[in-house]
Amino acid sequence: MDYRKIKQLINKLEKLQKEEALLESKIKKIKEQINITQSELNKLLSLPNNNIQQPQTSSTIN
Repeated sequence: MDYRKIKQLINKLEKLQKEEALLESKIKKIKEQINITQSELNKLLSLPNNNIQQPQTSSTIN
């Protein structure tokens, strides 16, 4: 392998490492959002049933 080929491979590796770091950061943020959502859901589920509004459904017979 010549020097140019090695340099190209090093550059590709560095680029992939930067992309990996960005993806890991995004995954961490998404996991944090999921945890917040789960926490909020747990709070809602712990409320008495009469405070949770059921979806209103209406049916009409013609």
